[in-house]
Amino acid sequence: MVPKRADGLSISELVLLRRMQPRPETVDANDPTVLANSRVIPTLADTITRAGGAVKTALSAYLVVYPAEGRMPRLVLDLVRDGKVAARMEPTLPAPDGEGNIPFVTSMPVDGLAPGLYEFRATVIDGDKGLQRSLMVTIE
Repeated sequence: MVPKRADGLSISELVLLRRMQPRPETVDANDPTVLANSRVIPTLADTITRAGGAVKTALSAYLVVYPAEGRMPRLVLDLVRDGKVAARMEPTLPAPDGEGNIPFVTSMPVDGLAPGLYEFRATVIDGDKGLQRSLMVTIE
C-alpha cells in the first residue's frame, strides 16, 4: 500500500486476497486493510490452482484509489497473457470514503482461461492521466 499523494490521482499496490474477515473492534485508523465492515487478508500465493479439475472461478484482489479532490476516476482490470488481453472488466468504483479514498475489493472471473502465466493489471484513469499497477499470477 502507498500513502495518498498530495498532487492528485494515485493508486496503491494491487494485492491478491486470501480472504475477508469481520472488522476488528479496535483498529489502527491508518491501516489500509481495514474497511467499513471487514478486514482484507492478503495472500502471498501467486498461483490459482485447479480444484476438483476446474480452475478456481475468480481472482480476488484489493487496491485503494486515491482520486484527485472532486474527481471520480474509472478502473480497468485486465488479465494479460503473451501480450494479449485475455479478460477485461471495468467495474464501477464506489464513492470515496470520509478520507477521500476509494478502497476497492474485486473478483475477476478466470473460468475458461487457459493455464499459464498472466499479468493482472489495474489501471486507474482520470481524464488524460492514467496510473497502473500489476502483478504476475499463474493459473494452473
